[in-house]
Amino acid sequence: MITIDEIESEVVVEGDGDGDSSERSPEVERERLRRIVRELLHEEIHRFLRTAGRT
Repeated sequence: MITIDEIESEVVVEGDGDGDSSERSPEVERERLRRIVRELLHEEIHRFLRTAGRT
């Protein structure tokens, strides 16, 4: 099973280096990705439970 920590360790935050506001800090990007992963896992769990209930 993949953990959020493993996903975070693979994430590279890149920018063009000029430091403008379009670049997110690594902490902000990490939290954004954490929320995305959490939402996707939540959806998959519900899909699985709905499917399992039909058998």
